[in-house]
Amino acid sequence: MTAVAKADGDMGSEENTEILKKFCEEFHISKKEAAGLLISSSHLLGKGDEVRENLKQVLSPSLANFTEQQVNSALDLLTCISRVAGPGSELQELLITDTAKILSSKTTENSKWY
Repeated sequence: MTAVAKADGDMGSEENTEILKKFCEEFHISKKEAAGLLISSSHLLGKGDEVRENLKQVLSPSLANFTEQQVNSALDLLTCISRVAGPGSELQELLITDTAKILSSKTTENSKWY
């Protein structure tokens, strides 16, 4: 989600707020844990160029563990974040499309995130 929010540069306050909300709701964590996760992911992501340029390598360690339900959930979350401040940008849409291609290439049985 952070990569999509930062696809065009810095993350806006609306995107920041929505990501925190989604972290709490989807991953069943506290606001404090969500804030820590957002700070960590923003720091690790940097400008996001490396993730966009090496998306398959970034996703590959966990790719085999994604279920079809998790793929759909992840793509819904990415799409939601891309549209927080209006229509998604071209870079955001490209990142989501590329992520969908990679994640859809390998899924397993349905399960939940937790």
